[in-house]
Amino acid sequence: MIKYKVKLHDFNLHLYEVTLIIPKPLNNQILMMPAWIPGSYVIRDFSKQLSKLTLSQGQQPIDYFQTKSNEWVTNTTSSEPLEVKYFVYAFDKSVRGAYLDVQRGFFNATSLCICPIGFEEEVYELEIVHPNLEWQLVTGLTPANKTKRYEFGSYQAKNYAQLIDCPVMMGPLVIKSFSIQNNLHDIAISGDQHGDLDKLAADVEKICQTQVEFFGGLPKEVQYYCFLLQVSGEGYGGIEHVNSCSLLINKFAIPAISDAPKSKEYISLLGLFSHEYFHLWMVKQIKPAVFLNYDLTQPNYTSQLWAFEGFTAYYDDLMLVRAGLISPPQYFAILAENIGKLFKNPGRKYQSLKDASFDAWTKFYKPDENSLNSTVSYYLKGALFALCCDLQLRLGSNHEKNLDNVMKTLWQKYGQLKLGVEEQEIEKIIGEFNIDGIQDLLIKGLSQTEELPLERVLKNFGLSLSALLNVNTPLLDLGAKLLDYQGQLVAQEVYHEGVFQRLGIQAGDILVACQDHRMTNLNHQMLFQRYINKSVSITVFRDEKLMNLTGLLSPSFVKQYEINAITGFEHNINKWLDLDL
Repeated sequence: MIKYKVKLHDFNLHLYEVTLIIPKPLNNQILMMPAWIPGSYVIRDFSKQLSKLTLSQGQQPIDYFQTKSNEWVTNTTSSEPLEVKYFVYAFDKSVRGAYLDVQRGFFNATSLCICPIGFEEEVYELEIVHPNLEWQLVTGLTPANKTKRYEFGSYQAKNYAQLIDCPVMMGPLVIKSFSIQNNLHDIAISGDQHGDLDKLAADVEKICQTQVEFFGGLPKEVQYYCFLLQVSGEGYGGIEHVNSCSLLINKFAIPAISDAPKSKEYISLLGLFSHEYFHLWMVKQIKPAVFLNYDLTQPNYTSQLWAFEGFTAYYDDLMLVRAGLISPPQYFAILAENIGKLFKNPGRKYQSLKDASFDAWTKFYKPDENSLNSTVSYYLKGALFALCCDLQLRLGSNHEKNLDNVMKTLWQKYGQLKLGVEEQEIEKIIGEFNIDGIQDLLIKGLSQTEELPLERVLKNFGLSLSALLNVNTPLLDLGAKLLDYQGQLVAQEVYHEGVFQRLGIQAGDILVACQDHRMTNLNHQMLFQRYINKSVSITVFRDEKLMNLTGLLSPSFVKQYEINAITGFEHNINKWLDLDL
C-alpha cells in the first residue's frame, strides 16, 4: 500500500507538508507529478508549486536527479521503504488546484500527490492530519482505519487514478444531505453560507433524481456522492469527478428566503449543479477512448468534446425544466440568451466544433485578445448543436427517436461496459437513426463553420426565434469588449468585422476621446449615439503614444433574442420537455 501523510503546515504561507511512503520502491524509482487535472484540458504544471523535496531510506538521504519539470529519478538500489517529503504552495482559489488559509483548505491530489511510477494500480492511503481546529472534512474517498466520514484521518483509493479523482475540502463546513436510491448525497458548503441552504438541497435533490431516472440508475461504483461547494465573493465554475464534483459560485447566487422567485443567478447555480452531476455518466463513465487511461504528463487529444461537454451543457438546463425547477418560458429564455452569445462570437465562422474540441489544450483554456475572433466554445455551440440534433430527430420520427436515445445508447454500450468511445462514434450513432436531414446537420455542424439551422429547426418544431431591441435604451454593438481599468476605458478585445476594427482600434488601446469629448465607461455609449452613421475622430493611447483614428461610425444595435411557443405545437414541446400531456 502506498501512503501519503498530509499536514496543514502553515496557513499564512499556504503550505501543505506531504510525506509519501513507498514500502518497496523500484531500483531508480521514478516519481512524477501530474501536469494537468482530468476535466480541465490544459497543461497546468502543478510541480511548480512543489518545494524542498527530500528523499530517504532507513534514515539515510537518497539522491535524485530531475529529468523533466515534473519528473524525478531516484538513486534507490534497495527495497527498503522510500520516504519522500516536500511542501506544496496552495493558493489557487479555483476548483482545479489546491488552497489553504485560516478559513478553509481544499486540494485535488493532482496538486499534492506525487505518483510513484510502476505502482499506479496499488491501493493508496491518504492520511490528513487534524489541524486542531473545529473543522470537518469531506471527500469522495473511502474512510479507512476507523476514520469516520467527515473526520480527519485516513482515506483509501483503489488506485492512483481514483486518488486524483476525489478532491478534499476542509473547514468549518455546512453539510446538507439527501439520499438517491438509498445512496447518501452531501452538499458540503465552504465560505459565506448565508442563504436558504435547505431550499438549495431540495432543488438539487430534484435534479439528481431526474437524472438518475433518465439513465435508469446510478453507476454501480457510486455508493456515495458529494458536491464540494466553495462560496466566495467572485468566481464561477465546476469540475467533475468520479463520485463528486467541485463547484465555485458567488455568494449571492443562493436565495435568501425559500419563497423568493428564482433569480437568474440561482438558475445558473442550479444549472452548474446539473451540469457536473450529468458528468457522473457523461465523461466519468461514458468517456472518449483516449481518456480510459490518462497520460498525466501531456495533452490527451480528442475531437469529441463537442459531445462530452456540449451535450452535457445542453442537458444541464433541460434537466431543470424536466425536474420542474424552471418553467418552459424560463428555459426558452436561457436558450435564446445562448443563441445570442453564439451569434455575437465571430470565431464561429473560423473554427468548427471538432477543431474546437481538439484545440482545447492550446486555445480554449488559453484565451487571448483574439480568441473570440478565431475560436468557438464547444460548450456553447456544442449545446446548441445538440438542440438542433434533438429537435431534428424528434421531428423526423414523430418523437420515436431523439437525443435521449443517443445518451442511453452511449450509457448501455460504452459506460456500463467500461469501453471507450472511439472518434466519430457518436455521430455514427446519431446518423444510424436515418432521419431526413440529420446527416447534413452532422457534417455541417461538426466539421464545417456554417451557421447552425437554429431558426429553421426551432420553427419547424413549434418555436419562434425573434431578434429584439430594447427600444428604451438601445445599446450600440461596437464590436468590442471594453474594460474599465482605473478610470481608463480599454479595448480588451476587438471583434472581426466590428465597428471598432473598421475604425482601426486594436486590443490594448486606451480610449481617450470621441470628437474631442472625453470617453469613460459611463458615457461612451451616449457619445457614440450622437455620431451614428457619421465620420468621427477617435483618440486613443497605443503603446503610450497618442493617436487619432477616423472613420464612419456605423454600428448595429445589441440584439437580444426571444423564443416563444407557436400555438398548435404543444404536443411537440410537451414530449420534448417531459411535461404532462
